[in-house]
Amino acid sequence: MHGQDRSVVHVIDDDEAVRESLEALLFASGFEVETYDSAEDFLARAPGHHGCLLIDVNMPGMSGLDLLQHLADQGRRTAAVVLTASPDGRLRRRARQLGAAAFLTKPATEADLLNAIADAEGGA
Repeated sequence: MHGQDRSVVHVIDDDEAVRESLEALLFASGFEVETYDSAEDFLARAPGHHGCLLIDVNMPGMSGLDLLQHLADQGRRTAAVVLTASPDGRLRRRARQLGAAAFLTKPATEADLLNAIADAEGGA
């Protein structure tokens, strides 16, 4: 993943520190990274996006799962990895039903995160 072949990861999280740390990790790992502080910000700035979404579940306004539902309702299949600070089996099942490749608990290890992104991109 170098030069023109860099995959894009869209980091959507309301926590600025989380966004910044994920951006640094992903950039160092060879990804192009775009960050958003809300699902609404993502929808406004990246309507025709490509690449993988890395989405927080609990955010003010539209949640990460609501964003996946919105994209699914539009018929858009999206590579996605869901992150949450509070794991819940019901949320995990809903994320999978909406097409998320992985459901990770914060803080996720670097290896788990990179593997989940690779799986999501391979399945999209």
